[in-house]
Amino acid sequence: MSRRFIGAGGHEVEVLFNPESHGTAAAVSSIVNLRDWDHVTFILQLGTVHNSSDGDITIVGSSANDGTTDAAVLATINYRIKLATAAWGAMAQVTDSKLDLVSGGDIDVSDGQMVAIEVDAADIKALSSTVDLDWVCLKISATGQTDVWGGVIILSRGRYTQDPPVLAGTL
Repeated sequence: MSRRFIGAGGHEVEVLFNPESHGTAAAVSSIVNLRDWDHVTFILQLGTVHNSSDGDITIVGSSANDGTTDAAVLATINYRIKLATAAWGAMAQVTDSKLDLVSGGDIDVSDGQMVAIEVDAADIKALSSTVDLDWVCLKISATGQTDVWGGVIILSRGRYTQDPPVLAGTL
């Protein structure tokens, strides 16, 4: 997917999934190159979450833009949840390589949640001492009963950013 938008301060926003319901099937996000970025935020919109949901969200580093070559799964995931009727929650962390989409799990049963997952490029690169893991993606296993609607990826802390040029006629 190559739907990218450049924001103020050199942030780049990209579509995580096509903006449609993915239902309960497994899904892989756009695969992004972290070579020029120090941080990525995955924002995921969930639809209806049922008691019998049972899926996982993982963050995968790769040496190629296929999400599988020399792939390594990030062990520690930093995330926040926004319920449909509340503000963003505090930053939380899991250390077992996955966020559980299950009743009583990391992301509990509540409809219309948003999940923000924060990833530093240094953490992805540290997954391998022998291979450059410049690519990263978010993977969701088949969830059984949770609808995944879509989301965005925000690339930030660019290594070689500059302000966009001032266009003639805007002075």
